[in-house]
Amino acid sequence: MSDNNTFLWIALFAILAAIINGLGIFILYRYRNWAIQFKPYFICFAAGVLLALPCCWHSLRPLRRISMPDSPHYSVSCSCFSRTD
Repeated sequence: MSDNNTFLWIALFAILAAIINGLGIFILYRYRNWAIQFKPYFICFAAGVLLALPCCWHSLRPLRRISMPDSPHYSVSCSCFSRTD
């Protein structure tokens, strides 16, 4: 993939994320009373996402290493399995 094509994909997703975030802010501003009523749930949801994503990412790292036998980390993360080749 060329650098220019990569930049265009990143720019597209950044603009899309900005539009979605702006829409969410507008909806919360327009329905302010509803947002204030459910604010504790939004805070708990955001905290859960912020805590869960790094934990999920960290727990999936060994699985990615196991699935790639040519990886330099294969023997480290799979020390309980012996390769006989």
